[in-house]
Amino acid sequence: MNKSFILLLLLFSISIFSQDQIPESPKVQEDTKELTKSEQSVRPETQTSEKKTDAIEPKETSKKEVQDAKDTNAPIVEFGIRMQKSEYAPYDYKANSNIAMQRVNYDFNLTGNVRTIYPIYLKYINADRKYGLEFQFAENSLNKARYYSFAGDPSGVSFSRNEVVDLERRDYKLNYLAYHLTRFGEKLYFGLGLRKIDRAVWDGSLFSIYSNRVETLGPQLSVKSNIPLYENLSLNMSLEFYYTQGSRTFARQFFFPYYEVDVTIQRENTLGIFRGVEWDLSLSYLWKGKYKFYFGYNYNKANFANQNALDYRLSYNATLDSVNLYYNLPESGREIIRGYYLGFSTVL
Repeated sequence: MNKSFILLLLLFSISIFSQDQIPESPKVQEDTKELTKSEQSVRPETQTSEKKTDAIEPKETSKKEVQDAKDTNAPIVEFGIRMQKSEYAPYDYKANSNIAMQRVNYDFNLTGNVRTIYPIYLKYINADRKYGLEFQFAENSLNKARYYSFAGDPSGVSFSRNEVVDLERRDYKLNYLAYHLTRFGEKLYFGLGLRKIDRAVWDGSLFSIYSNRVETLGPQLSVKSNIPLYENLSLNMSLEFYYTQGSRTFARQFFFPYYEVDVTIQRENTLGIFRGVEWDLSLSYLWKGKYKFYFGYNYNKANFANQNALDYRLSYNATLDSVNLYYNLPESGREIIRGYYLGFSTVL
């Protein structure tokens, strides 16, 4: 029994050892080769996927370019000032003849009417929504401007030297700019807004006071164009038509002791009216994307008239012991403001 049991153990151990050293079958080798090929086929796919991810990166740069393009269309704010050599011819000079009073006058040789003025302006442009806002203020003033005149009436002809003392005219204008009405954008666009004109003349001494003030407000229509010429150089054109109307306040008092008293008052509800056109032409250069330099010419012409106007003049002469009442129609005429200018602005 013991010998047979030992023999069985020997046979069992030999069989196990022989199984460990059995060579692989050809089928198994083919299976292993197929597995290695499949692994190799998987690697190029991972490489191509990596290449695909690399190819996606340029799309991210294109998004940045879109953002940069949006930044270029961001709203723009421009604030500037001009230095203009302004020549101002008020309507008092070369005024229309007063037919009602049977008087004809001719004025000439106006001097002392050139001043340097400094208009300021503020402009906002929203390129995405295609609209803008524009505000400008300018003040013209004369101090002791002189001119000569011939005057004729039924009593005869006279020659005189006249002075325009302490005259001021202030122009305020606000425009809404519409870029979407045409397909040309800034090359041709329109504006609609308001203009306010305040004009005042004052003169006074120990024995006399003279005051004539007009405050008007009304609409204006503008046609504008900004044409690029070369890189940062542009040609700018503007044409504005306006109509303003408002109250007129007039007073004149003259007193000479022991001799004469002269008082003039106006009729109630007297109105002053401006009908005019303003034309502007300039070249602008944008430097470093933040600063603009301008050289241009501005021309502003307006016809002034009084509506429902009649002045009453009461005069008392102590020497003659007489009182006289006169009627006078206020003068009307044409105003011209023109001149070359240099401008500077900052773009935000």
